This record gives sequence, structure tokens and C-alpha cells, in this order.
Amino acid sequence: DLVAALRGHPAWRDATTVRPLEDCLPQTPVQQGLWFQSQFAHGEGVYHVQLILSIGQHLDVGVFRESWAQVMRRHPILRTGFWTTGDNR
Repeated sequence: DLVAALRGHPAWRDATTVRPLEDCLPQTPVQQGLWFQSQFAHGEGVYHVQLILSIGQHLDVGVFRESWAQVMRRHPILRTGFWTTGDNR
């Protein structure tokens, strides 16, 4: 089962680890609009873009993973998430 295999992978655990909240800021009007639209998209992923790249040479997965971790640490915007609060904001 693909899902079971993915859940056993270290990247899955890293992606689902709860991290401390750094800051909580209000959404911009554009972000509010995108969030609102996503609530009615029913999983269609209108604003979620995925792509698959082919690497034509050997890839050191450990170095690649650490490189992305450094990028994520350096750029907080890449760690952005959206949640509703008690007052629906």
C-alpha cells in the first residue's frame, strides 16, 4: 500500500511534525480571498501546484534534504500555514 509506505518514510514524519508557532499575523485581503475560495474547492487544488522533476544524475538524498531544510530555516515564508481562530479569522 503506497500510503503506508509513505507514512513510514522519514520525510513523512518530518512533514507532519508539529513545530512551535513563530508568529501569528492576520491574512492580507488577497490571502483571505484565496483561503475562502479553497474552502469551496472540495479538494480540487486550484491554487496548489505540484510538479515532478527528473534528475538525470545521482542525487545524494541526505544532502538534498539538508539543503532544503536550510532553505526552509532561512525563509520563514516557506513555513507559512493558515488556520482559523475562534473568531473565524
